[in-house]
Amino acid sequence: MASRAQVHRALDLFEAELTRYPNVVGLGITSAGGDAAIAVYVSEQPADDEAAPEDRVPASVELPVEGGTTTIAVTVQEIGTVVPEADASVDEGSDAGAETFTIE
Repeated sequence: MASRAQVHRALDLFEAELTRYPNVVGLGITSAGGDAAIAVYVSEQPADDEAAPEDRVPASVELPVEGGTTTIAVTVQEIGTVVPEADASVDEGSDAGAETFTIE
């Protein structure tokens, strides 16, 4: 069972690799069967027989830990297209430079 801290480390370590897959629009942390896991958010998830093996997000990644590795689950969640809102304004006291996004 991976700890939330291990999943954070794995997310940092594998971010570049996971974002190279087609249709990936974001990454996060979720729970899979009660355990913390990496969430890969995609705009569209093709059927297994439509995607080439090298274009499929892995079901897990191996995080190096003292004495070996630990398996971190990866879940894929289809969320549609993510676009910045056209007229998002920043209020006084809010996070300057923050962007607002809409999922279509």
